[in-house]
Amino acid sequence: MLASPSARPIKVFCSYSADDEEYRCAFDKALAGLRRAGLVETWSFRSILPGDVVDSRVAQALDEADIIVLLVSTSFLDSDYCWDIEMRRAVERHDRGEARLVPVIVRSCEWSDAPFAGLSALPQDARPVASWSHPDEAWTSVARGVRTLVSEIGSGVRPARTVRQTMPEMPTYRDAAGFLSAAGVARVVLARDRDRERPVADPILVYENSFQKTWLLVTESKIACVLDDLTKSAPYDPLRWQESIEDALPVQLEHYRRTSGFLHFGTRRRKWLYSYHLHRDPSALKSRLEALLKRTG
Repeated sequence: MLASPSARPIKVFCSYSADDEEYRCAFDKALAGLRRAGLVETWSFRSILPGDVVDSRVAQALDEADIIVLLVSTSFLDSDYCWDIEMRRAVERHDRGEARLVPVIVRSCEWSDAPFAGLSALPQDARPVASWSHPDEAWTSVARGVRTLVSEIGSGVRPARTVRQTMPEMPTYRDAAGFLSAAGVARVVLARDRDRERPVADPILVYENSFQKTWLLVTESKIACVLDDLTKSAPYDPLRWQESIEDALPVQLEHYRRTSGFLHFGTRRRKWLYSYHLHRDPSALKSRLEALLKRTG
C-alpha cells in the first residue's frame, strides 16, 4: 500500500556524473507522477542553491535520503566524487538499514566488481537505458521500481543488506586533535601495499575544513591522496586514490569556488580539492608537486 499524500514524501537522492546530466533530467521526469502525487521529492547536485556550502549540503541530503539512486555509467565509475563521497556514504547507509540503495544503469559499463553489484539494478534486467530502442520504456521500468520501494518503505519493510563489503578496514592513526598527523598519513599509504617505499618529502596538507583534511604523499613510485573525515565512523579507509609517478603528470589547476580549487593529475584526471587559505599561491603548490614528481620519475 502506497503512502498517503498526507504522509511525508519519500526523499530520493540522485547521484550521477556531470557527463550524464541528460539522464538525470530524464530520471527526474520519470518520477513526475510520484512527485505530483506527493509521494516523493527528489534531490540532486542541481538542487544546491547559490551560497550553499557544497560538501555539507550534499552530506546533509545523503543523510536525509530514504532512497539513494546511482546513475551508473563509465563516467560515474570514473568520478572520484561520485565514488568516494556519494557512493561510499550510500553503501554505509544501506548496510545499516537507513536507506535503500538502487543502481540505475544508464550506459553500458563494467560494474560487476562495484560494492553495489549484489543489488538488483534498474531498469528491468539491468539493461542500460541507452540500449533501449524506446527510452521511455526504460524510464517507466525505473519509475515502477522506485514506486515499489516507496510502497515498501511506507509499509515498514526493511532492506536486505546485500551490499558487498569491499572497503578494507584500515587504521587511521589520528592525532590528539582528532585528525591524521603527517606521520599517520605516511603509515596509511605505506601500510596499504606493505612495501618498503619511503616518502620523498613530508605529506602535503592541501585541503582543510572543520571536519575534513586532505593530504598528498609522494613516494618513490607513486602519489597518494588521503582523506581524513571526522564524520566517518571508524574503521574506514582514508586512502582515496593512488597513481604511479609516470601517470601523475602533468599537474593542472582548476578554479572551483571562492575558497577552493581542484588539482588534476595526469591524463586520467585524478583530482582533489585544495584550499586557498592553505595555498594562497596555487601555482607554487603546482610547481612544488611537479618538482616532487619529476624528482622521483
